[in-house]
Amino acid sequence: MHASTYNQPDEESADIFYLLVTTARILKFEFEKQLAALNLPIPISGPRLRLMMEVWKAERIRMNELAAKLELKPRTITDFVNALERNGLIQRSIDPTDRRATILSLTDMAKPHIKTIRSVSAEIAEKLMEKLSAEQRGQLKDLLVTLV
Repeated sequence: MHASTYNQPDEESADIFYLLVTTARILKFEFEKQLAALNLPIPISGPRLRLMMEVWKAERIRMNELAAKLELKPRTITDFVNALERNGLIQRSIDPTDRRATILSLTDMAKPHIKTIRSVSAEIAEKLMEKLSAEQRGQLKDLLVTLV
């Protein structure tokens, strides 16, 4: 192939992409670290927190719908649900309209903790974003929305 007909990848785009992936990894690590340091009354990790928040928002949701919403494999959802169920935070029930489907909901034990978990999540996120001004946050949000 002749060099003039082949477009070289934009190195700046590659640098930006790498920086974005690295930033996401670091922010996720810091969020998990700060969440673990809080010694919440219930053991929770970032991914399990996301799962619980989705179940809370939906009130009742099928496991396969939750997997699709979180873009996770059904096996991963099952592992998270098993752990949350062992901790008394999630309960399973059979869907009355389709006995093959499992419906998830939060337990009565989990519900009082949701407000605390949401508040703590917001505090951690705020701490991780404190280096950015309100204007920069808005710009970053707009740029990320454009990317996805």
